[in-house]
Amino acid sequence: MTCPTIPILTPIESQPHTPIYRMHRYFARRPHNLINALIQHYTRPGDVILDPFCGGGTTIVEGLRLKRKVIGIDLNPMAVFITRCEVMNLDVDELERTIQAIAEMTRDTINELYRTKCPKCGCEATTDWTTWSVVYFCPHCNQAVVTVESEKLGPGKYRCPACAKSFTVTGIARGHDQMIRQHVSCSA
Repeated sequence: MTCPTIPILTPIESQPHTPIYRMHRYFARRPHNLINALIQHYTRPGDVILDPFCGGGTTIVEGLRLKRKVIGIDLNPMAVFITRCEVMNLDVDELERTIQAIAEMTRDTINELYRTKCPKCGCEATTDWTTWSVVYFCPHCNQAVVTVESEKLGPGKYRCPACAKSFTVTGIARGHDQMIRQHVSCSA
């Protein structure tokens, strides 16, 4: 059976990548819906598609979705690895069990990183979340400016609370980030 040689006469507008293509930002990735349209137009289910430069695997994934047999080759081992990961069979239940097992094995170690003292009663507590702010030094008066507490005048532009002059953050000295808020779960 020969492939049709009739050209595609209607435009195909590219669509944003779906999650499978966002798992790795492979350079030069082509729009999946364009590849899908080409495969649908020029091949039939069961046909073999050879992609000798498979890269991020778009042709391989779309070919499998459309029930074609696919062969992907690339000199770059990372390209082959990415493509294999995109198309491998996955037992979702086994994945969930593995994630749960890892969570249980590491829970105590990870939770230790979030231990703190309750600011209200002083007993042991667990940090739920924190809010941090970037700190810059005002180029006019050299005072530390906590940006989240300062008047924002525009993108990257603030008013210094000490001298009331405005400044942009590009190219000025930056201090250590400062914790502004912390929410904890207290055991008491």
